[in-house]
Amino acid sequence: MDRLLVLAVVAALAGLVAVLLPRWRPSGPVATGWSVPGHLDRADFAEPNVPWLVAVFSSTDCATCASMVAEAHTLASAQVVVQEVTAESANELHDRYQIDVVPMLVVADGDGLVRAHHLGPSAPGELQGVLEEARSSRSYDEP
Repeated sequence: MDRLLVLAVVAALAGLVAVLLPRWRPSGPVATGWSVPGHLDRADFAEPNVPWLVAVFSSTDCATCASMVAEAHTLASAQVVVQEVTAESANELHDRYQIDVVPMLVVADGDGLVRAHHLGPSAPGELQGVLEEARSSRSYDEP
């Protein structure tokens, strides 16, 4: 008899939860926790007249940032400027572009339009592919 009573109480609670749960909805949109800027003001970065900018948003306490920064610097050329933007020394840029996850690599064209990005650790050679993807998305007359 006790088992039957326990079973009845459990069934009643399950029924109540089933009725109330579909009516509960979170208020407002669900945040993803991070965002990628769509545009960078090239005047905020070094060499704004170079056709391509590779900005690496990082932090000194980020374990994976150093390797991304090192690999990103291999992408530098006459057509590509690479700049590390650490949270500690350029917090205003992290705030302006709402950077809340590092490492984040952003590739912007001469107008500042973000053409590609990469979040988190990267495999060797992966950042070269990110840059190539960005550069193929818009043709530039390169000398």
